[in-house]
Amino acid sequence: MELQKVILLYNIDSPAYIKALTTFCLKRGIRLQSVKPEEYDVPLGFVAYGTEENKEEFIRKEPGKEFSEPMMVFSGFPGQSLMELFKDLRIEGIGTTDLKAMMTENNAVWTSVALCEELKREHAAILAMQEKKREEMKKKTKLSKISEEK
Repeated sequence: MELQKVILLYNIDSPAYIKALTTFCLKRGIRLQSVKPEEYDVPLGFVAYGTEENKEEFIRKEPGKEFSEPMMVFSGFPGQSLMELFKDLRIEGIGTTDLKAMMTENNAVWTSVALCEELKREHAAILAMQEKKREEMKKKTKLSKISEEK
């Protein structure tokens, strides 16, 4: 059984962005769902596909750990369809957030807070790796200029 395509949105406040993304998703049969902070302790699988009954025991009665970073979680996109979706979003000028993930069997049981924390760690590691590569390229460029001058 194929899951319905769903995009979960967190902390995205731009009405223009939401309108463009909504139109994009409607044309493609993708369900778009904004996630409220009181749902941040609900397992991701229940956020995307659960009933209110499934979610009820996890819904926050009091404020808990939150995050303010924009985040998107994609579910129900088999094979290369997620990469095609990203390409189409770029072509339409919509784009995505820095923090994004595909829902998997493993992370479907995670909370939104846990996923966000993991994505922030991964994003920081990627940025650090990119910076290291930039520095290595600068050194190589300097070395090649020095050797050319000799």
